[in-house]
Amino acid sequence: MKKDLKIGVSSFIPSEEDLGYNYEIIANAIKKNPTLDLVCFSELFLCSKMSMINTIEKEEKLIRYTNEIKELAKIYNTAVSYGLIIKKEEQYYIGQRVALPNGVDYLYCKVHLGKNERKIFSAGNKIDVFKFKEYTFGIQICLDTHIMDMSIMQKEQGAEIIIAPFKTPYDSQKRAKNWSKYMLARAYECNFCMICSNYYGGIQIVNGNGICVKENLKNNSFLVYTVSQENDFNKKIDYFSYRKPELY
Repeated sequence: MKKDLKIGVSSFIPSEEDLGYNYEIIANAIKKNPTLDLVCFSELFLCSKMSMINTIEKEEKLIRYTNEIKELAKIYNTAVSYGLIIKKEEQYYIGQRVALPNGVDYLYCKVHLGKNERKIFSAGNKIDVFKFKEYTFGIQICLDTHIMDMSIMQKEQGAEIIIAPFKTPYDSQKRAKNWSKYMLARAYECNFCMICSNYYGGIQIVNGNGICVKENLKNNSFLVYTVSQENDFNKKIDYFSYRKPELY
């Protein structure tokens, strides 16, 4: 049986302008919780505004802080998931980077963009998964979570845990209410653990039994939850195995 996975999730609200401030939140969370296997931060947590990277100096800062997070992941043997703006070939993407302890970074670029996001950002074109400590992970950023096809694709690739960072301008109560409308069903049908965190506050963890097992609706807080192979996945029935894709 796979070992338990200890996950920390942040609802600290970052600065819109100060990369250093946001990096310190990430670094302090890692240092204060040295036994965690994975630490999760929200969509665009490290770098959230175009104005933050529109000069060479700020791009260099972004590179420096991503390298420092990478080093912390090695030192503390923990994976670190955090959102930032990604620049590739003169195009900008909403990205989620996961610094792994082995020195490798997994990078996902948001595939499904909102109307306003499309005015600034390019959409990613790859849906995949990554492996860490016996588990297979997928990332779905905000709007991605509403597109069922994405969950189907990641489930087919073996995903067990979905990291779901958000940046929606809701208070945490409204954010949690909206999560509860669909996250429980998505997790139950695909046998996922969904790790949800919002830029403006709110954390919710839903397990593969479709149960909200832990929630924190306070801003500037940190939640720790241990994912258990024994308790957090549906072992009685695999609904996904009953699919008939040849019909649809």
